[in-house]
Amino acid sequence: MLLSVQNTRRVAVPMLWRHMNDGKQRGQRQQLNQKYPIRTQIVQQSTAVHVKPPNVDNKSYVDILDAEWQQALPYKAIPGLTRFQMWRGFMKGGDFANLSMNDLLLKCRERFGDIYRMPGIFGQPPSIVLFNLTDFEKVYRTEGVWPVRPGGEIILHYRSSRKDGFFNETMGLTAHGEDWGKFRHAVNPILMQPKNAKLYMEPMQKVNSEFIQRIRDIRDPVTLEVPDNFISDINRLSFESVAVVALDHEFGLIRKNPDSKEARLLFDSLTTFLNALYDFGVKPSLYKYIKTPSYRRFEKSMDTIFDITNRYANEALARLERNPAKAGQERSVLEKLLKVDRKIAIIMAMDMLMAGVDTVSAII
Repeated sequence: MLLSVQNTRRVAVPMLWRHMNDGKQRGQRQQLNQKYPIRTQIVQQSTAVHVKPPNVDNKSYVDILDAEWQQALPYKAIPGLTRFQMWRGFMKGGDFANLSMNDLLLKCRERFGDIYRMPGIFGQPPSIVLFNLTDFEKVYRTEGVWPVRPGGEIILHYRSSRKDGFFNETMGLTAHGEDWGKFRHAVNPILMQPKNAKLYMEPMQKVNSEFIQRIRDIRDPVTLEVPDNFISDINRLSFESVAVVALDHEFGLIRKNPDSKEARLLFDSLTTFLNALYDFGVKPSLYKYIKTPSYRRFEKSMDTIFDITNRYANEALARLERNPAKAGQERSVLEKLLKVDRKIAIIMAMDMLMAGVDTVSAII
């Protein structure tokens, strides 16, 4: 779990992390909590020593966490890499040069333990990495109604720098603070309806049936084992399943139309996007200052995802105009979002594709 150390008002959290043992410092802490209530809570509780105060049953969860804060260590006491170690580690021959993101996090865990700092380089904000599930709970319970969550800086950079200003009103699910809250408030009533499961049951069954048949076609007739590159088929299943909901369209990438140019283009663009989260979100990169070749490839992939999503949104909008919903007729998620706001529908469809494909593949 990555935890941002930057609050919603762009105040550096390290400046707020300090010992608060005497009366004067406790007063300072109360002033900080009043001025920056969301982020100071997160930092206080996520790095607190596990201390179980007396009479726990008589105290609220917040009181328990507040008691832990009294035993909190300074922010600087959290172990982690220095900026130089981070930069040198990704250079040719460095400790991290050929590591995946998972391998990098696990390697640092072996070195520093279940909580450590990842420094920000070339304009990137620093982060805290957590492995303890108890800390996860504390973060989520104390992050407030407008959280700041790291990992999407590269998406925010792309969306804020688009010349057409399409994302000026909202950055979608990658936004922080109040912007994030407003976007979730607009889409949640539609996305979280239980009846959506019934609406997509038949399309999902169709996708799953094609996937099962695909397994039968490619597995070894003797051992019944699938090929070593079976992960690519799992990714296609994830892509197809998410696209049915996000774009209200079946691409047929599993069996019917595996060579579809448009589907392959969108699929490859999503792969480029997922790789960029590590290349620009963790590895040292100058993309905030100059458009590097790798950033240009990322930008092109994001443009492709936007263009294809926009086209299918326009097609769904045209269907709505041709065939208005009748009484009792259930519309797709995309069509419902379009009735709320066209931009919100397009951004939500993009975010579902970008966040859903890799998540579903990982779960499977």
